[in-house]
Amino acid sequence: VARENAGLCGGHLHRVSPCNSKSPGEVRQEVDNRAMDHRPLSAIVLVAGEGTRMRSSTPKPLHRLCGRPMVLYVLDALAEMNVDRVMVVVGRGATELTKTIQADAARELAIEFVEQAERHGTGDAVAVALTGLFGSYGPADFDEGDVIVVPGDIPLLRRATLLALLDAHRS
Repeated sequence: VARENAGLCGGHLHRVSPCNSKSPGEVRQEVDNRAMDHRPLSAIVLVAGEGTRMRSSTPKPLHRLCGRPMVLYVLDALAEMNVDRVMVVVGRGATELTKTIQADAARELAIEFVEQAERHGTGDAVAVALTGLFGSYGPADFDEGDVIVVPGDIPLLRRATLLALLDAHRS
């Protein structure tokens, strides 16, 4: 049976042809399975870096752009998506980062924090975050969803970019 999959790209519909049609001319009623296509989506936001090139005592994601910390722009882009959970990996400046995010991030985001005590790079930060995700839901539930990893210091990140990335991954 052919189905329409709304995906996540601004309502673009992708038609999937049936693979098991009984005859070439057979016409079947299309079924809208979009509600069943929802896969849980979690996000990992990396804000644990040292930011040594910034030469500042302020954690890099808290540097202001147009009056707001950079990390808030990233969280705004995630808030515009159907993200079920956001795991923020903190390190240097963890207290300041956590307080700022808790106070100013979009309320609809389910934000959790995990600390990367010893910083051993991006891969280690993602591993720490995944441990937090596994610990909450268990591997069986985790396997059913997707995780998007984004740095917390890219304020020009937009919903459309994230949705295109996610759509490419899922197709």
